[in-house]
Amino acid sequence: MAKKKYQKKPFESSGVSSDTSANIYHSMLLSAAWLALTKPQRVLYLTMKDRYYQLKAHPENKQELFYFNKGLWKNEYKLYTNAKQFEKDRDALIEKGLIAVVADGYFSQKKTIYKFSDKWQKYGTNAFKIEFNEMSTSLRHDKIPSDKKRKNKSEKEREQKAMKEEQEQKASSYG
Repeated sequence: MAKKKYQKKPFESSGVSSDTSANIYHSMLLSAAWLALTKPQRVLYLTMKDRYYQLKAHPENKQELFYFNKGLWKNEYKLYTNAKQFEKDRDALIEKGLIAVVADGYFSQKKTIYKFSDKWQKYGTNAFKIEFNEMSTSLRHDKIPSDKKRKNKSEKEREQKAMKEEQEQKASSYG
């Protein structure tokens, strides 16, 4: 006996045959990870899930992977006009264990590849851990101790100027 195809209800869809849904389960809605998200972060997650289900061809031909680039979050879905806010919200989804980065396109100027993660189920417990290689470049940068980060030219100049002034103060106090 063939499985009966789900019939969309009028309040769920405009009826377009190519329409997809991005449903989430009750257990996720009540999870510590979901409750720790802001409303824009929740909308981003649902939009990413919608995008995932719309894909006919997945990155690297792997069903669990998806793209979500600037053309989508800014132009198609009109979620953000500011890349920093998108990165902040995306990083929150990573930090809560809802998504993971498979390949970060930041340096290669290629699309970043994501996958959905089940780590959210352990969020807030001792067993919860996000691996460094699952983070975005911006999140990795935030996790590096400040003394290990590369300094830009103006930071170096400020430090050198402060050190020079400190040395001059010491020298004048001896004189």
